[in-house]
Amino acid sequence: MSAPRLTALILTAVAGASLTTYALAGPLPGDGFQGAGKGRGAHLLRKLHLTSDQRSQVRAVVGQHREELKAAKRQVADAREALQQAAASRPLDAAQVRAAADRLGVLIGERTVLRARVAGEIRQVLTPEQAERLDELKAARRTYRDALRELREPAAPR
Repeated sequence: MSAPRLTALILTAVAGASLTTYALAGPLPGDGFQGAGKGRGAHLLRKLHLTSDQRSQVRAVVGQHREELKAAKRQVADAREALQQAAASRPLDAAQVRAAADRLGVLIGERTVLRARVAGEIRQVLTPEQAERLDELKAARRTYRDALRELREPAAPR
């Protein structure tokens, strides 16, 4: 069997296994938690079968950070737009592009820390079994995402 055919066969097998994992794990938005009923982590929380008390605690955590999360999201979107505008400006001002890129990087970092802090607070509400199941669901999501990335990357020329 030729190398390109073998590569295609392996990628197909990986994709098939990943799609099975996806079917078991559910939707695959990014990491973090934005809400108890909607947003990036809600589908994961639903799969953990939280008690009504746990759901209330999660809602309280998310409610405490809702405005902060919205502001961080808005700031990143604005910074991304500013970077795109700087990169499209003519004549190109490389210093302006670098400054906009640096600003975007800082804001993405701050938003990531905020999301991790909220996710950590939510994790404290979970039982050890639920926390383990959450880790399994996230691992399945990563496997699926990695397989998709592999399929999208063009094969290296020979």
